[in-house]
Amino acid sequence: MVGQFLKSGTMTVRMVQAAVVALFAGLVLVLVSGSPVGANAAGGGDAATAAAMAGLGSGNGDISGDQPEDFVYSLHSCAVEDGAVFCWGSNTDGQLGDRTTRSSSVPVRVVGVGDATAVVVGSSHSCVLVEDGTVRCWGANDHGQLGNGSNVGSRRPVEVTGLTNVVGLTAGSGHNCAVLSDGTVKCWGLNDAGQLGTRGRANRDQPADVVGIENATAVAARYSQVCALLEDGSVTCWGLVDSISSPDGTGVPVPVAG
Repeated sequence: MVGQFLKSGTMTVRMVQAAVVALFAGLVLVLVSGSPVGANAAGGGDAATAAAMAGLGSGNGDISGDQPEDFVYSLHSCAVEDGAVFCWGSNTDGQLGDRTTRSSSVPVRVVGVGDATAVVVGSSHSCVLVEDGTVRCWGANDHGQLGNGSNVGSRRPVEVTGLTNVVGLTAGSGHNCAVLSDGTVKCWGLNDAGQLGTRGRANRDQPADVVGIENATAVAARYSQVCALLEDGSVTCWGLVDSISSPDGTGVPVPVAG
């Protein structure tokens, strides 16, 4: 399990890097007619290679071994096919993006999206990266996880405020983070464990800069923690307090030792 890898006290930096890259590549997948289904992170790379590197299984919510308590649990899934996005599963907060709250056991098309390149899902929300480098989200918004400056949920995609030039996207339970083309990282949504990396615990309903990150190439989130892979091959993490996250829980990124 990715979460177990991240929490292992004997894990090397190389293993952490592999786990981060694997998530970034969309490791937690379901395959629908050969198309990857977003779960925790997306934005490019070879998911199969990343999975082999990390020695992990695949399947949204169906990874071999016991799942840690801080894994992102979601009752819905989404997929990108030819720029369109399809979602299925629970829809209590409009996270399927079809303008309804009717759950569906078969994929339904997300309205208004035809140029998607990647999709990620949180516990009750979904976000998509589109070709122009912007991000749109839909579903629950009680923590600001839609990033549009409000706390009102949406049954259809809304554009994340002020976010451009995005090259990578990840979702935690109630928060999201994006890597920009200049190597910076921005996060928004729930921040109860400092998972936004903003040197505090206030939720953000619009993207906020992660402090001290200027050369990220990938980012991956779990329930309340985020890790970034940097250009020099090192990894830095913030959020949930454990062996490799912010020691004081204030959301200040700290390097992974190894």
